[in-house]
Order: sequence, then structure tokens, then C-alpha cells
Amino acid sequence: MKKLFLPVLLLTALVISGCEGMGLSGGSTRLVSVTARISELTPTRTTMGDNLLSVKWQTGDCLGVSGKSAANYCFGLLNESDGQASGLFEGTIAGNIESAYYPYSTSAGNDATAATLSMPSLRTIASGEVDMRYDFMVSTNAEGTPKKGYTMTMVQKSALLHFTVKPNTYLVGANLVSLKLKVPQRELSGKFKLDLTDMDAPLAFSASSDSVVITLSDSPEMASGTSVSIPFFLNPAIAEGDSIHITLGTSRGEVYIDLKADKTLAAGAMMEFPLDIDALVKAEKARIPGAEPVSAGDFPDLTLPGVYNVSDIDNITPIITYRENMDQYAVYVSGSYSYYRLLSFQGGYLLVVSTPKSPVPGSLVSLKSDNIGLSHVPASTSQVRCIAVTSSMGWFIDEANHLGYILPR
Repeated sequence: MKKLFLPVLLLTALVISGCEGMGLSGGSTRLVSVTARISELTPTRTTMGDNLLSVKWQTGDCLGVSGKSAANYCFGLLNESDGQASGLFEGTIAGNIESAYYPYSTSAGNDATAATLSMPSLRTIASGEVDMRYDFMVSTNAEGTPKKGYTMTMVQKSALLHFTVKPNTYLVGANLVSLKLKVPQRELSGKFKLDLTDMDAPLAFSASSDSVVITLSDSPEMASGTSVSIPFFLNPAIAEGDSIHITLGTSRGEVYIDLKADKTLAAGAMMEFPLDIDALVKAEKARIPGAEPVSAGDFPDLTLPGVYNVSDIDNITPIITYRENMDQYAVYVSGSYSYYRLLSFQGGYLLVVSTPKSPVPGSLVSLKSDNIGLSHVPASTSQVRCIAVTSSMGWFIDEANHLGYILPR
């Protein structure tokens, strides 16, 4: 964990127009500008470099500024400060300044004592990019006067998690689609109030979630020897010893990872989460259903059409199979799908299963199962893995339901 340093803001009385002031005022307003002086060792995290600590202010950055007689006024960054470690902000406000928060939000309300903000549990970002809208900071220690300006120190309230996903051999070439983080009974995201009178106060949630789901807009392909970077902000509610559940969504199925937090996450801190899938699987902290294909066992050696229980690949047992001279089956193709129809007059059931007519071994395909009189075989559409294919037969595994299908083609 790396502690991030805190930026110092200087508010001076320069007469320069800024972004339009939004808020509630109890008197006439005056023009005030804000100089954010940041040394190279004091990042604001408004934009981040490769190490997630080297940062500069960025055009569009705004502070929400309040005082006794004014609430939630926007102070915006001047264009010439874009990309600089020391940024000049400006805006109008009535009376003395008492607090500021970052980033400014029009929906934060007009309460000078608290800003109503949100850190959503569902987000979409590109891999390696940081959504700075959730890097919340606050200051309640304004010093100075409207004439001479103010000095304030901003304190970070969010924490930054940085996941790096290094694929194992099975996942090389697959696309990484999403990451879900779940820490039971911890408030990681949601709607909250940011205290503008006590910058040491924790975020006060009115509605919260114990998970954050990140969807990767670029769905990067995972390559051997490289890692995919996924940084994002959340409420620093993770404590040492907490159970952490991570689900990676990939084009080859989901990866389930279970870890324990070895540190307590602090506001303004960054916690690194290197996810070396090969090492985690060997340590039995990660599992990938289907990563060890059942073709390594005896399943493709079975040729009797039907549905099998494959929860134990060393002891595969039939559930419903074709019985010669007792049952009837038919195989037909319609469109891009191949259908297998099994009818048992003696058993009183009908099973119809469809799969793509040209499945690729090792790939996930859609399997639709309909039946009459079979309560223990689901009637549903599932993502299943094609284990093997011949000109006359296909073998498929429904990993979620521990079912195997042997289907004539």
C-alpha cells in the first residue's frame, strides 16, 4: 500500500471569470480565484501517469466551494493550467470561504455542511484508465480572507485499488471483459454525504453496496507475460482479514478468486492487487471452471447419447441415456443449429437439445434444452463448453450445472 500525499490549494482574490457558479448564496458574490500549488511529490490524482502517482491537473477539473452564506459554488481550472502540477481555479462566491470538495457536482445539493455524492457500484472504463470522478477530496481548514485569498489543504476520502491481471496459459488469447469485487458487509460504493465541517469524518452512506463491478469497454485480449491494468476508486472500507471475492469475466468463462485482505485500506491510499492467475490456481485461491477440460478424463470415450452427471470426472454417471429397442431418437438440422430428439414411451419423457451445427472444441456455445417429464434435467439455455466433435457426435459440458451432453450429429 502506498500512501498518497495531500495537495494544498491557495485561494487568491484575482478578478478572472471562471465556470459558472452554481449554488445557494445568502448575499452578493465576488470573483475569487483558486491557485492549486502541487509539488511533483504531491499528486492530486486528477490525471495519472503510468505509476498511478504521477499526476497533473486537467482541463475540466472543478472544486465545489462553500461558506457560511454560500453553498456549492463551482471553481473551474483555467485552460493554461492544464497538465500542470500547479493549477489556477476561479469562480464567484459570497462571503468567506470555509470548505471545498473535489470533484464538483451540480447534484451535490445546496447544504454548506455536507455534499450529497455518489460512487456507483456498476461502472464502465477502458483498461488502464482511471475514472477521476470518484476521487473525492475535501477541505474544511480554510485560512485567509476574501481580499488576501485563502489557503486550504485537501484530504482524500476515496481509496484507489489497482488490479493487474496476468493470465495463465489457459487464458492467453482470451478477452478480459469485467472484474467484480465483493467484500461482504462492507460499504464499498453507493450514495453518501461528504461532511464539509469535519474532513476526518468517514463517508456517510444512505444507500450502499458491498461490491463494485467494472466492465472493460475495450475488452482487452490477454497476452502471455503481460498484465491487464484495472484501477478504480471506492470507499476505503476494507479491513485487514476481510474476505475478498473477485470474479473475472472472460471470453472463456469466469475466474473465481478468493483472498484475504492483508492490510486495512485507508483513505487517500492505493492498494495493489496483482492477480497472477497461474500462481493463484496453484495456491488454490483461484478456480476456472473448464480450464482443465474433461477431455483429459474418460468423458469423450463414452459414446452413448444422453445427459450425464460430471460433477466428479473420475466417476461420470448417466442421468438419461438412449436405450436401444426401447427409445427413439432423431437428429436434424435447422438453420445454424443441430437438434437431438430423444423420446422414451416407457419412461414417459421427451428430451430435445440443440447446439450449433459447427461447434469448435474448447469454445463456449449456446445449448438449449427442452423436455417433458424430466424434472432433474433443466429446461433452459446455457453456455456450455464443447469438449470434442466428430462427424457423427459432439461432447459438451455445462460447468455451472455439472452436466455433460453426448449428442449425435
